[in-house]
Amino acid sequence: MEPAAPTLPAEEPATVVIPDTQEEQYPDNQLGLLNSQSMMAQPVENSVLLSQISDNQNVSQDDEGVTDGASNVQQSQQPTVEGQQASPKDAEKEEEKTTEGAMQKDTQELTPEEMRVLKALPETQAYADEVPATEQAATEEDGEEDPLTQLVRSDAFLDEGEDMLEALPCKKCGLDLKLDDAVVRGPREIWCKECNSIYTMLRRHQKWPPSSFSELSEVQQQQFFMKCKEQKEASKKTCFVYKNVRNVLWTALKEEKIRQRKVNTGGTYLPLSVYEARGYKIDSGFCQRNPCMWSEGLGCDTYLLAETSINEAEIDNTVESQIVEAERLVKKRKIPALEAGSEIENSEKKSCVSQQTEALDVDLESDSDDKGMDALLNPYGPSGDDVPQSSDKKLSAKQLEAKLKREANKHDKATQKEKKKEESARKREAKACLRS
Repeated sequence: MEPAAPTLPAEEPATVVIPDTQEEQYPDNQLGLLNSQSMMAQPVENSVLLSQISDNQNVSQDDEGVTDGASNVQQSQQPTVEGQQASPKDAEKEEEKTTEGAMQKDTQELTPEEMRVLKALPETQAYADEVPATEQAATEEDGEEDPLTQLVRSDAFLDEGEDMLEALPCKKCGLDLKLDDAVVRGPREIWCKECNSIYTMLRRHQKWPPSSFSELSEVQQQQFFMKCKEQKEASKKTCFVYKNVRNVLWTALKEEKIRQRKVNTGGTYLPLSVYEARGYKIDSGFCQRNPCMWSEGLGCDTYLLAETSINEAEIDNTVESQIVEAERLVKKRKIPALEAGSEIENSEKKSCVSQQTEALDVDLESDSDDKGMDALLNPYGPSGDDVPQSSDKKLSAKQLEAKLKREANKHDKATQKEKKKEESARKREAKACLRS
Protein backbone atom coordinates (compact mmCIF):
# COMPACT_ATOMS: atom_id res chain seq x y z
CA MET A 1 0.00 0.00 0.00
CA GLU A 2 1.17 3.39 -0.82
CA PRO A 3 1.65 5.70 2.09
CA ALA A 4 -1.14 8.24 2.54
CA ALA A 5 -0.36 11.75 1.53
CA PRO A 6 0.15 14.08 4.42
CA THR A 7 -2.83 16.29 5.12
CA LEU A 8 -2.11 19.97 5.17
CA PRO A 9 -3.86 22.21 7.68
CA ALA A 10 -6.68 24.28 6.23
CA GLU A 11 -5.70 27.82 5.49
CA GLU A 12 -7.71 30.52 7.14
CA PRO A 13 -9.62 32.75 4.69
CA ALA A 14 -7.80 35.96 3.96
CA THR A 15 -9.64 39.19 4.74
CA VAL A 16 -9.32 42.25 2.53
CA VAL A 17 -10.06 45.66 4.00
CA ILE A 18 -11.33 48.13 1.44
CA PRO A 19 -10.70 51.74 2.51
CA ASP A 20 -13.70 54.05 2.57
CA THR A 21 -13.22 56.99 0.18
CA GLN A 22 -16.58 58.64 0.71
CA GLU A 23 -16.49 62.01 2.46
CA GLU A 24 -18.09 62.33 5.86
CA GLN A 25 -21.23 64.46 6.21
CA TYR A 26 -21.91 66.52 9.29
CA PRO A 27 -25.56 67.60 9.79
CA ASP A 28 -26.55 70.32 12.20
CA ASN A 29 -27.49 68.09 15.17
CA GLN A 30 -25.48 65.54 17.11
CA LEU A 31 -27.93 62.71 16.42
CA GLY A 32 -27.49 63.15 12.67
CA LEU A 33 -23.72 63.04 13.16
CA LEU A 34 -23.99 59.68 14.91
CA ASN A 35 -26.23 58.37 12.12
CA SER A 36 -23.75 59.45 9.48
CA GLN A 37 -20.88 57.74 11.29
CA SER A 38 -22.81 54.49 11.62
CA MET A 39 -23.88 54.55 7.97
CA MET A 40 -20.34 55.28 6.82
CA ALA A 41 -19.15 52.17 8.67
CA GLN A 42 -21.52 49.86 6.76
CA PRO A 43 -19.68 49.67 3.40
CA VAL A 44 -16.51 48.46 5.16
CA GLU A 45 -18.31 45.62 7.00
CA ASN A 46 -20.16 44.51 3.88
CA SER A 47 -16.94 44.49 1.86
CA VAL A 48 -15.19 42.30 4.47
CA LEU A 49 -18.11 39.86 4.51
CA LEU A 50 -18.09 39.55 0.72
CA SER A 51 -14.35 38.87 0.69
CA GLN A 52 -14.77 36.11 3.27
CA ILE A 53 -17.55 34.46 1.24
CA SER A 54 -15.47 34.48 -1.94
CA ASP A 55 -12.51 32.88 -0.16
CA ASN A 56 -14.64 30.18 1.45
CA GLN A 57 -16.20 29.25 -1.90
CA ASN A 58 -12.76 28.52 -3.36
CA VAL A 59 -12.09 25.79 -0.76
CA SER A 60 -12.87 22.31 -2.17
CA GLN A 61 -15.23 20.03 -0.27
CA ASP A 62 -13.18 16.84 -1.13
CA ASP A 63 -10.29 17.80 1.18
CA GLU A 64 -10.17 16.12 4.53
CA GLY A 65 -10.34 17.99 7.77
CA VAL A 66 -12.19 20.93 6.31
CA THR A 67 -15.69 20.04 7.42
CA ASP A 68 -15.84 23.15 9.50
CA GLY A 69 -14.87 25.28 6.52
CA ALA A 70 -17.54 23.61 4.38
CA SER A 71 -20.17 24.27 6.98
CA ASN A 72 -19.03 27.86 7.15
CA VAL A 73 -19.27 28.09 3.39
CA GLN A 74 -22.81 26.71 3.42
CA GLN A 75 -23.80 29.12 6.17
CA SER A 76 -22.24 32.03 4.29
CA GLN A 77 -23.97 31.05 1.06
CA GLN A 78 -27.39 31.07 2.67
CA PRO A 79 -27.57 34.86 3.22
CA THR A 80 -26.47 35.47 -0.35
CA VAL A 81 -29.26 33.32 -1.75
CA GLU A 82 -31.75 34.90 0.58
CA GLY A 83 -30.49 38.31 -0.43
CA GLN A 84 -31.04 37.45 -4.09
CA GLN A 85 -34.59 36.28 -3.43
CA ALA A 86 -35.46 39.12 -1.04
CA SER A 87 -37.49 42.07 -2.29
CA PRO A 88 -36.31 45.75 -2.20
CA LYS A 89 -38.66 46.46 0.73
CA ASP A 90 -36.93 43.78 2.80
CA ALA A 91 -33.57 45.29 1.93
CA GLU A 92 -34.74 48.71 3.12
CA LYS A 93 -36.02 47.22 6.37
CA GLU A 94 -32.68 45.52 6.95
CA GLU A 95 -30.85 48.80 6.36
CA GLU A 96 -33.13 50.57 8.86
CA LYS A 97 -32.50 47.85 11.43
CA THR A 98 -28.75 48.11 10.96
CA THR A 99 -28.82 51.91 11.32
CA GLU A 100 -31.00 51.70 14.45
CA GLY A 101 -28.69 49.10 15.93
CA ALA A 102 -25.66 51.24 15.20
CA MET A 103 -27.36 54.26 16.79
CA GLN A 104 -28.18 52.26 19.90
CA LYS A 105 -24.61 51.01 20.14
CA ASP A 106 -23.26 54.54 19.74
CA THR A 107 -25.63 55.92 22.36
CA GLN A 108 -24.77 53.12 24.75
CA GLU A 109 -21.07 53.90 24.37
CA LEU A 110 -21.63 57.57 25.34
CA THR A 111 -20.96 58.72 28.88
CA PRO A 112 -23.75 60.22 31.02
CA GLU A 113 -22.34 63.72 30.51
CA GLU A 114 -22.34 63.28 26.72
CA MET A 115 -25.91 61.98 26.86
CA ARG A 116 -26.99 65.05 28.84
CA VAL A 117 -25.33 67.35 26.29
CA LEU A 118 -26.96 65.42 23.44
CA LYS A 119 -30.42 65.82 24.97
CA ALA A 120 -29.84 69.54 25.57
CA LEU A 121 -29.09 70.21 21.89
CA PRO A 122 -32.01 71.78 19.96
CA GLU A 123 -33.64 69.89 17.15
CA THR A 124 -32.71 71.48 13.84
CA GLN A 125 -33.99 70.92 10.34
CA ALA A 126 -31.77 71.16 7.29
CA TYR A 127 -33.81 72.42 4.36
CA ALA A 128 -32.88 71.91 0.73
CA ASP A 129 -33.16 74.58 -1.96
CA GLU A 130 -36.93 74.13 -1.94
CA VAL A 131 -39.06 76.01 0.60
CA PRO A 132 -40.90 73.83 3.16
CA ALA A 133 -44.55 73.21 2.37
CA THR A 134 -45.74 74.75 5.65
CA GLU A 135 -43.92 78.03 5.11
CA GLN A 136 -44.96 78.18 1.45
CA ALA A 137 -48.61 77.65 2.39
CA ALA A 138 -48.39 80.38 5.04
CA THR A 139 -46.98 82.90 2.56
CA GLU A 140 -49.60 82.00 -0.05
CA GLU A 141 -52.44 82.43 2.45
CA ASP A 142 -51.20 85.79 3.69
CA GLY A 143 -50.35 87.19 0.26
CA GLU A 144 -48.16 89.88 1.83
CA GLU A 145 -44.65 89.93 3.18
CA ASP A 146 -43.65 91.01 6.64
CA PRO A 147 -42.27 94.59 6.75
CA LEU A 148 -39.01 93.21 8.09
CA THR A 149 -38.63 90.87 5.10
CA GLN A 150 -39.43 93.75 2.74
CA LEU A 151 -36.63 95.85 4.23
CA VAL A 152 -34.21 92.93 4.09
CA ARG A 153 -35.17 92.17 0.47
CA SER A 154 -34.39 95.79 -0.43
CA ASP A 155 -30.87 95.30 1.00
CA ALA A 156 -31.46 98.16 3.42
CA PHE A 157 -30.67 96.34 6.64
CA LEU A 158 -28.61 93.17 6.52
CA ASP A 159 -26.90 93.19 9.92
CA GLU A 160 -29.67 94.37 12.25
CA GLY A 161 -32.45 92.29 13.71
CA GLU A 162 -36.11 93.15 14.06
CA ASP A 163 -35.61 94.67 17.51
CA MET A 164 -32.87 96.92 16.19
CA LEU A 165 -35.03 98.07 13.28
CA GLU A 166 -37.96 98.97 15.51
CA ALA A 167 -35.63 101.03 17.73
CA LEU A 168 -34.39 103.25 14.87
CA PRO A 169 -35.87 106.79 14.96
CA CYS A 170 -36.77 109.05 12.06
CA LYS A 171 -33.73 110.89 10.75
CA LYS A 172 -35.66 114.17 10.32
CA CYS A 173 -37.97 114.53 13.33
CA GLY A 174 -36.27 112.09 15.73
CA LEU A 175 -39.46 110.19 16.63
CA ASP A 176 -39.54 106.39 16.93
CA LEU A 177 -41.13 104.66 13.98
CA LYS A 178 -43.09 101.56 13.17
CA LEU A 179 -41.83 99.55 10.24
CA ASP A 180 -45.14 99.99 8.39
CA ASP A 181 -44.80 103.81 8.44
CA ALA A 182 -41.09 103.94 7.52
CA VAL A 183 -39.50 105.10 4.27
CA VAL A 184 -36.03 103.68 3.65
CA ARG A 185 -33.64 106.44 2.55
CA GLY A 186 -30.30 104.73 3.16
CA PRO A 187 -28.54 101.67 4.63
CA ARG A 188 -29.17 102.87 8.20
CA GLU A 189 -31.50 105.81 7.62
CA ILE A 190 -35.29 105.73 7.68
CA TRP A 191 -37.79 108.60 7.57
CA CYS A 192 -41.42 108.82 8.52
CA LYS A 193 -43.88 109.42 5.69
CA GLU A 194 -44.77 112.95 6.85
CA CYS A 195 -41.12 114.09 6.91
CA ASN A 196 -40.63 112.54 3.49
CA SER A 197 -43.57 114.53 2.07
CA ILE A 198 -42.27 117.78 3.64
CA TYR A 199 -38.82 117.19 2.17
CA THR A 200 -40.29 116.43 -1.27
CA MET A 201 -42.39 119.62 -1.19
CA LEU A 202 -39.41 121.79 -0.25
CA ARG A 203 -37.28 120.22 -2.99
CA ARG A 204 -40.02 121.01 -5.50
CA HIS A 205 -40.30 124.70 -4.55
CA GLN A 206 -36.76 125.54 -3.40
CA LYS A 207 -33.15 124.63 -3.85
CA TRP A 208 -33.20 122.57 -0.71
CA PRO A 209 -31.57 122.81 1.75
CA PRO A 210 -30.42 126.46 1.72
CA SER A 211 -27.20 127.40 3.45
CA SER A 212 -29.08 129.14 6.29
CA PHE A 213 -30.98 125.94 7.11
CA SER A 214 -27.84 123.80 6.96
CA GLU A 215 -26.27 126.06 9.60
CA LEU A 216 -28.96 125.05 12.10
CA SER A 217 -28.15 122.36 14.63
CA GLU A 218 -29.64 118.88 14.40
CA VAL A 219 -32.05 119.63 17.25
CA GLN A 220 -33.28 122.82 15.55
CA GLN A 221 -33.84 120.97 12.27
CA GLN A 222 -35.84 118.30 14.07
CA GLN A 223 -37.91 121.03 15.76
CA PHE A 224 -38.67 122.49 12.31
CA PHE A 225 -40.14 119.21 11.05
CA MET A 226 -42.05 118.75 14.30
CA LYS A 227 -43.58 122.24 14.04
CA CYS A 228 -44.66 121.50 10.46
CA LYS A 229 -46.50 118.42 11.68
CA GLU A 230 -48.12 120.35 14.54
CA GLN A 231 -49.22 123.08 12.17
CA LYS A 232 -50.88 120.52 9.87
CA GLU A 233 -52.72 118.95 12.80
CA ALA A 234 -53.85 122.38 14.01
CA SER A 235 -55.18 123.32 10.57
CA LYS A 236 -57.03 119.94 10.35
CA LYS A 237 -55.86 119.29 6.81
CA THR A 238 -54.99 115.96 5.25
CA CYS A 239 -51.86 117.18 3.47
CA PHE A 240 -49.17 119.82 3.90
CA VAL A 241 -49.52 123.28 2.34
CA TYR A 242 -46.39 124.98 1.03
CA LYS A 243 -47.44 128.39 2.33
CA ASN A 244 -47.68 127.08 5.89
CA VAL A 245 -44.42 125.14 5.63
CA ARG A 246 -42.72 128.28 4.31
CA ASN A 247 -43.97 130.30 7.28
CA VAL A 248 -42.60 127.72 9.71
CA LEU A 249 -39.25 127.84 7.92
CA TRP A 250 -39.27 131.65 8.01
CA THR A 251 -39.85 131.75 11.78
CA ALA A 252 -37.16 129.12 12.44
CA LEU A 253 -34.54 131.04 10.45
CA LYS A 254 -35.60 134.32 12.07
CA GLU A 255 -35.19 132.94 15.59
CA GLU A 256 -31.71 131.72 14.76
CA LYS A 257 -30.72 135.11 13.31
CA ILE A 258 -32.04 136.88 16.41
CA ARG A 259 -30.05 134.60 18.65
CA GLN A 260 -26.89 135.29 16.67
CA ARG A 261 -27.33 139.07 16.47
CA LYS A 262 -28.01 139.91 20.09
CA VAL A 263 -25.73 142.84 20.87
CA ASN A 264 -25.08 144.31 24.31
CA THR A 265 -25.53 148.04 23.89
CA GLY A 266 -24.92 149.13 27.51
CA GLY A 267 -27.38 151.32 29.41
CA THR A 268 -27.47 153.72 32.36
CA TYR A 269 -26.38 153.26 35.98
CA LEU A 270 -29.44 153.26 38.24
CA PRO A 271 -29.95 152.49 41.93
CA LEU A 272 -31.66 149.30 43.08
CA SER A 273 -34.83 151.17 44.08
CA VAL A 274 -35.38 152.25 40.47
CA TYR A 275 -35.06 148.69 39.17
CA GLU A 276 -37.48 147.48 41.84
CA ALA A 277 -39.96 150.22 40.87
CA ARG A 278 -39.74 149.10 37.23
CA GLY A 279 -40.65 145.54 38.20
CA TYR A 280 -37.26 143.86 38.11
CA LYS A 281 -36.69 141.01 40.56
CA ILE A 282 -33.58 141.77 42.59
CA ASP A 283 -32.04 138.57 43.89
CA SER A 284 -29.01 138.06 46.11
CA GLY A 285 -26.54 137.79 43.21
CA PHE A 286 -27.71 140.88 41.34
CA CYS A 287 -24.99 143.13 42.80
CA GLN A 288 -22.22 140.64 42.00
CA ARG A 289 -23.33 140.01 38.40
CA ASN A 290 -23.74 143.63 37.23
CA PRO A 291 -21.22 146.49 37.12
CA CYS A 292 -21.39 148.88 40.09
CA MET A 293 -20.50 152.61 40.34
CA TRP A 294 -20.80 155.13 43.19
CA SER A 295 -23.01 158.14 42.40
CA GLU A 296 -22.05 161.36 44.18
CA GLY A 297 -25.33 163.07 43.36
CA LEU A 298 -27.51 160.23 44.66
CA GLY A 299 -25.16 159.22 47.44
CA CYS A 300 -25.56 155.49 46.77
CA ASP A 301 -24.32 152.72 44.54
CA THR A 302 -25.78 152.48 41.07
CA TYR A 303 -25.80 149.41 38.89
CA LEU A 304 -25.69 148.91 35.13
CA LEU A 305 -28.18 146.44 33.71
CA ALA A 306 -27.12 145.55 30.17
CA GLU A 307 -29.80 145.99 27.52
CA THR A 308 -30.07 144.28 24.17
CA SER A 309 -31.27 145.83 20.96
CA ILE A 310 -32.30 143.82 17.93
CA ASN A 311 -33.09 145.20 14.51
CA GLU A 312 -35.94 142.85 13.61
CA ALA A 313 -36.71 144.62 10.34
CA GLU A 314 -33.24 143.90 9.04
CA ILE A 315 -33.46 140.28 10.14
CA ASP A 316 -36.85 139.88 8.45
CA ASN A 317 -35.44 141.23 5.20
CA THR A 318 -32.41 138.95 5.26
CA VAL A 319 -34.47 135.83 5.98
CA GLU A 320 -37.00 136.68 3.30
CA SER A 321 -34.25 137.34 0.76
CA GLN A 322 -32.64 133.97 1.52
CA ILE A 323 -35.90 132.09 0.99
CA VAL A 324 -36.70 134.02 -2.19
CA GLU A 325 -33.22 133.29 -3.54
CA ALA A 326 -33.70 129.56 -2.90
CA GLU A 327 -37.04 129.68 -4.73
CA ARG A 328 -35.55 131.64 -7.62
CA LEU A 329 -32.78 129.09 -8.14
CA VAL A 330 -35.41 126.40 -8.65
CA LYS A 331 -37.51 128.51 -11.02
CA LYS A 332 -34.44 129.60 -12.96
CA ARG A 333 -34.54 126.49 -15.12
CA LYS A 334 -38.01 127.49 -16.31
CA ILE A 335 -36.82 130.85 -17.68
CA PRO A 336 -34.85 129.46 -20.68
CA ALA A 337 -37.95 127.56 -21.77
CA LEU A 338 -40.01 130.77 -21.71
CA GLU A 339 -37.33 132.64 -23.65
CA ALA A 340 -37.25 129.89 -26.26
CA GLY A 341 -41.03 130.14 -26.62
CA SER A 342 -40.87 133.92 -27.12
CA GLU A 343 -38.15 133.52 -29.76
CA ILE A 344 -40.33 131.07 -31.67
CA GLU A 345 -43.24 133.52 -31.60
CA ASN A 346 -41.02 136.35 -32.86
CA SER A 347 -39.68 134.20 -35.68
CA GLU A 348 -43.23 133.25 -36.69
CA LYS A 349 -44.23 136.91 -36.75
CA LYS A 350 -41.20 137.79 -38.88
CA SER A 351 -42.00 135.01 -41.34
CA CYS A 352 -45.60 136.25 -41.66
CA VAL A 353 -44.41 139.81 -42.35
CA SER A 354 -41.93 138.62 -44.98
CA GLN A 355 -44.65 136.60 -46.72
CA GLN A 356 -46.92 139.63 -46.79
CA THR A 357 -44.19 141.83 -48.28
CA GLU A 358 -43.40 139.23 -50.96
CA ALA A 359 -47.07 139.04 -51.93
CA LEU A 360 -47.22 142.82 -52.13
CA ASP A 361 -44.11 142.89 -54.36
CA VAL A 362 -45.70 140.40 -56.74
CA ASP A 363 -48.86 142.49 -56.98
CA LEU A 364 -46.89 145.64 -57.68
CA GLU A 365 -44.82 143.97 -60.39
CA SER A 366 -47.93 142.68 -62.12
CA ASP A 367 -49.59 146.09 -62.25
CA SER A 368 -48.62 148.66 -64.80
CA ASP A 369 -46.82 151.88 -64.05
CA ASP A 370 -49.94 153.97 -64.51
CA LYS A 371 -52.01 151.89 -62.13
CA GLY A 372 -49.22 151.95 -59.56
CA MET A 373 -48.91 155.72 -59.79
CA ASP A 374 -52.68 156.13 -59.52
CA ALA A 375 -52.71 153.94 -56.42
CA LEU A 376 -49.96 156.01 -54.85
CA LEU A 377 -51.52 159.36 -55.72
CA ASN A 378 -55.10 158.33 -54.91
CA PRO A 379 -54.97 155.49 -52.36
CA TYR A 380 -58.71 155.84 -51.59
CA GLY A 381 -59.93 156.03 -55.18
CA PRO A 382 -60.39 159.02 -57.53
CA SER A 383 -63.45 160.24 -55.66
CA GLY A 384 -62.32 159.27 -52.17
CA ASP A 385 -65.38 157.08 -51.62
CA ASP A 386 -63.38 153.85 -51.23
CA VAL A 387 -62.05 154.72 -47.80
CA PRO A 388 -62.10 151.54 -45.64
CA GLN A 389 -64.47 151.80 -42.74
CA SER A 390 -63.00 149.30 -40.24
CA SER A 391 -59.25 148.83 -40.48
CA ASP A 392 -57.81 152.14 -41.80
CA LYS A 393 -59.72 154.26 -39.33
CA LYS A 394 -57.82 152.61 -36.55
CA LEU A 395 -54.46 153.62 -38.08
CA SER A 396 -52.94 156.89 -37.00
CA ALA A 397 -51.54 159.53 -39.35
CA LYS A 398 -47.95 158.43 -38.77
CA GLN A 399 -48.81 154.83 -39.53
CA LEU A 400 -50.53 155.80 -42.78
CA GLU A 401 -47.57 157.93 -43.80
CA ALA A 402 -45.13 155.11 -43.09
CA LYS A 403 -47.29 152.70 -45.06
CA LEU A 404 -47.35 155.01 -48.07
CA LYS A 405 -43.57 155.38 -47.93
CA ARG A 406 -43.08 151.63 -47.91
CA GLU A 407 -45.36 151.20 -50.88
CA ALA A 408 -43.54 153.99 -52.78
CA ASN A 409 -40.17 152.36 -52.13
CA LYS A 410 -41.44 149.03 -53.36
CA HIS A 411 -42.81 150.67 -56.50
CA ASP A 412 -39.46 152.33 -57.18
CA LYS A 413 -37.68 149.01 -56.86
CA ALA A 414 -40.12 147.41 -59.28
CA THR A 415 -39.59 150.16 -61.87
CA GLN A 416 -35.80 149.85 -61.55
CA LYS A 417 -36.01 146.12 -62.18
CA GLU A 418 -38.09 146.70 -65.30
CA LYS A 419 -35.58 149.27 -66.59
CA LYS A 420 -32.72 146.84 -66.07
CA LYS A 421 -34.59 144.17 -67.98
CA GLU A 422 -35.21 146.57 -70.88
CA GLU A 423 -31.54 147.58 -71.00
CA SER A 424 -30.38 143.97 -70.99
CA ALA A 425 -32.82 143.20 -73.84
CA ARG A 426 -31.47 146.12 -75.89
CA LYS A 427 -27.89 144.96 -75.36
CA ARG A 428 -28.74 141.48 -76.55
CA GLU A 429 -30.39 142.88 -79.67
CA ALA A 430 -27.33 145.06 -80.40
CA LYS A 431 -24.99 142.09 -80.06
CA ALA A 432 -27.17 140.05 -82.38
CA CYS A 433 -27.08 142.81 -85.01
CA LEU A 434 -23.29 143.03 -84.83
CA ARG A 435 -22.91 139.29 -85.28
CA SER A 436 -25.17 139.29 -88.29
